[in-house]
Amino acid sequence: MILRCLKYLLLDERLILIGRRRNDIVNCCDALRSLLYPFKYGYNLNWYISYISLRDFTHSDWSFPALIGLDK
Repeated sequence: MILRCLKYLLLDERLILIGRRRNDIVNCCDALRSLLYPFKYGYNLNWYISYISLRDFTHSDWSFPALIGLDK
């Protein structure tokens, strides 16, 4: 699963992590970003949002590559 997530990040795909606890979601998003170490994620056209509520997520249009943490 981790390799699949890294593949999506390297190919500039949208990746949404869903979890139950906010702290776990943020830690997983940060861990995935740190695994890309020589590369920087979230600085150019890629968006990095470590946590967003479901209410805010449904009101937005995500048509760009992003790493998003979402609560269940």
